[in-house]
Amino acid sequence: MDFFKLNNFYSALIIILVSFILFYPVLNTNHPIGLDSLGHLSKVKYMQSFPGASWNYAWYSGGPLLQYYPPLFYYLLNMFNDLFFGSVILCFLSIVITTSGIFFLLNYYIKNILNSLISSLFFLTVLANSYYFIAVGNYPFMFSLWTIPISMLLLEYSFSKPKYSLLLAPIIAISILSHIFTGLCVIFILSLRILFVNSNIYNKLIYIIKFVIPGILISSCWLIPFLLKSSSYIAKEMNYIPSFISFLGVNETFRWGHYGGSIGVLFSLFLCIIFVYAYRFKLLRKDKILNFLIAAGIISLFLLSGGLGKFYPAGIESARFIFLLAVIICISLGIMLNKFNHIKYLKIIVILILILGLIWSYQAIRDNNNNYSHEYWDSNFGVFWDNFENNNLSMNNNFNNYRFAAVGYSAKAMNFFYPGQSQISGYYDQGIVFQNYTFYFIDSIWGSSDLNSTLYYLDWFGVSHIEVNNDSLADKKFESANLLFKKVNSIDFFDSTKNIYEYLNKKSIISYSNNIAELNYLFERENPDLVIVYLNGSEKGKVIFKEFYHSSWKARDIISKKEIPIEIIGPGMMSATPDYYSKGIEFYQSYNIFNYIGRILSLIGLVLLLYIVFHSTKDIHS
Repeated sequence: MDFFKLNNFYSALIIILVSFILFYPVLNTNHPIGLDSLGHLSKVKYMQSFPGASWNYAWYSGGPLLQYYPPLFYYLLNMFNDLFFGSVILCFLSIVITTSGIFFLLNYYIKNILNSLISSLFFLTVLANSYYFIAVGNYPFMFSLWTIPISMLLLEYSFSKPKYSLLLAPIIAISILSHIFTGLCVIFILSLRILFVNSNIYNKLIYIIKFVIPGILISSCWLIPFLLKSSSYIAKEMNYIPSFISFLGVNETFRWGHYGGSIGVLFSLFLCIIFVYAYRFKLLRKDKILNFLIAAGIISLFLLSGGLGKFYPAGIESARFIFLLAVIICISLGIMLNKFNHIKYLKIIVILILILGLIWSYQAIRDNNNNYSHEYWDSNFGVFWDNFENNNLSMNNNFNNYRFAAVGYSAKAMNFFYPGQSQISGYYDQGIVFQNYTFYFIDSIWGSSDLNSTLYYLDWFGVSHIEVNNDSLADKKFESANLLFKKVNSIDFFDSTKNIYEYLNKKSIISYSNNIAELNYLFERENPDLVIVYLNGSEKGKVIFKEFYHSSWKARDIISKKEIPIEIIGPGMMSATPDYYSKGIEFYQSYNIFNYIGRILSLIGLVLLLYIVFHSTKDIHS
């Protein structure tokens, strides 16, 4: 590899400098960036509060921790003391490495430093960078982008020097473990590149087995449980399909933030590349790399435009294909510049477009940072900090056998500031267990005037405090039922007020009862993965554990260790009936068959990779 040649070093410095100028306001902050940021950061806070936990009890009545969402970013961020700085620097480095990866890949293809540098810098003009990074704060997704060009570069090296597949396979695994969408993009782009290799079908299949499959297998320790997740998981999410005009950079607002569906000046260049390719087809069709890129670009545009209709995987919006298309356009642009290097003033025109795009990106970054992030103290981050730190609620990070029913951004902030406080709301994520019951709960509390339905769900979910907007339907409901609810706090939140009510007849999350009354018991829960219930008295009944059932939960007697069947009761909760003479039972987390299968496949992937590299090297020497 020629990474350390002096000209390449200077080019990398230019990429770092331009990136730093663009993203300086973000790098210079001591706040979370993006509206979803607290939701992502709260997972790391939870990991720090409960090291090694595999169950998250603080979140939507419980759910597996990082089993249904790629975990790698959170483990990396966990190494930083300052989570705000760590999350921003990881995403910033990803953008720098993505741009640099495009440069090195282009330089491998065309051996032209200037054309490679100009074209790679166009990735920094992608307006959606500011949306997903700064406005939305989707840190794992932004962190994963660098694996697209780096995996493409390593594949090219692997064709001639199979030893580079030792690096390629981990990069593929990292892409999957960082964000499943990016992992799919990497698998797609590498497989498509192999199909354009000048060889027969058999050799192309061998290339896929040698260069793509090992990385997928290595990630199986997480991927298999993810693909074979609980049947109780229901995935529903709106798919954002950008309008055609928004591709060009029209300031279109989606949910929150600007430029969610915008590529910017790159899209205009893509249209020009397609036109030139069609016009000069006889000249360009012999270039296998360019043919591959044009095909990849057209497919990416099809996916970006919502071509799959309702068949997009849950949580994967078509708008995210902007980044795959952007990488493809940048590489195609560099090859085109090299093909038509003789045309006078072409490079000057492209440089002027690049400058325009960078200025536009500079403005977009500041626009989203000023209006759609937690940059200032009057954001929901600051409001929560100012109010919840100075109120009369007994908030803590230890299990207190009751839940807080928070709404909206306060729920995300609570997840972050109090990771040990159980909630029935929070940061939306894939893998919410019994999601339908969660929606029923939310509707009964905040969307219905039916008090009986409200009490049913409050009792089953063990809620002690409820947050509602003042003058809302829920506020009027709780205000009128003053024998059951007591207003204990009011929080000024921008132009409105959030009232917090205490449910006076609250029911605990862990309880022990028969059909008549509550029975005496004690419990311990210092670890989210283990609940120990000590039984007192001669009367016997059921131990009720009001967290959502998942196949990873088991129950057993604390003395004999005899397994006790878990029964699903009410809206997806758990109960277990101990033997008559039992002194207590414990609920504990266990591995299921899918976890073991995933680990075995990861090991097989490593062995396969070493076997392929060893034999490929041996064949070359022979």
